[in-house]
Amino acid sequence: MGLLQFTTAILLALLLGGLAVSVLLRLGKLPRLHGLVARWRPLQAAPAPAGCRELRIVVTEPGQHLVRFASVGGAAAAKAALLRLCARLRVSDAEISDIRSGTHRAAQPAIGGVLHGPPGCGKTLLARALAGELNLPLYAISGVDLDQLPPAAWAAPLRALFATAAERAPSLIFIDNLDSLKTASPKLAAAAAAGCAGPPGVLQLVSLLDELSRQQAGVVVLGAARRLEGVHEALVRPERLGRAIALALPEPRERAEIIALLARSHPTLDNLDVLALAARTDGYSGADLGALLARLARLVAERPEPPAGPPSIEPAELDRALAEAPPPARPPTSR
Repeated sequence: MGLLQFTTAILLALLLGGLAVSVLLRLGKLPRLHGLVARWRPLQAAPAPAGCRELRIVVTEPGQHLVRFASVGGAAAAKAALLRLCARLRVSDAEISDIRSGTHRAAQPAIGGVLHGPPGCGKTLLARALAGELNLPLYAISGVDLDQLPPAAWAAPLRALFATAAERAPSLIFIDNLDSLKTASPKLAAAAAAGCAGPPGVLQLVSLLDELSRQQAGVVVLGAARRLEGVHEALVRPERLGRAIALALPEPRERAEIIALLARSHPTLDNLDVLALAARTDGYSGADLGALLARLARLVAERPEPPAGPPSIEPAELDRALAEAPPPARPPTSR
């Protein structure tokens, strides 16, 4: 009975302690713990209005990044441009003080830019790799999700997102499908005030970009779009997302780099002739090459008698993979 009573007392104490901590957190009586909870609470999407989706925010913490620039084949010019864009994160405290006080007379730098190019060329991958290269907190949202919200529903989640990114600066905000915000949906158009320079939601985003620019908060905002001219003109002014970084379909040398990187994840493709395949894949994006290699690896793995060592790629297998995984037809894009 003594042991049973002792065990019961321990369990009861743990239960009461947990309830006490929960109550103190709600009352704000545990500052350190409550602050930790509050830091992440703004990133939880607020309840969406009836018929509307909530804004999804994907957060990647420093130390959790899975890709860096070395993980991305080709795109050397884009990588260099992204690093130049982030150079302002290394501005000294004295320069920031001068900027805020108005004594700094240099031109106001852009706080971000837009990666633009055909689908599958690595815009999202490069944004993730940039955050990994600099080990920055990454906050990713989609313009498609934003466009499905009414203007009034943009303000709270966007302001919370930008405030959290500024608090944790240096940091990176990534807005995918930025060109989906170019034209207002019928609801947005109907709600737009007379004489507005753009859809209300876009104006909310412009206001937050301008606030970041004034604060010099150490936050870089990067957008992605298929066509640069599809992005609302208010967003790409020089002091906002003013750096345009073009991505094109990879050239043969870049395709060889991409193929070599992708082939590492397929042991059956150890003997792949990378240069020969790169020469035969004109018009393929990085994503297309990934699908092609996955198909080729499956064909090799489906052989009736698996070889003892790394197999050589049969010409017929390569021809079949190219026929079954062709590049999609693409409209022309801005360069």
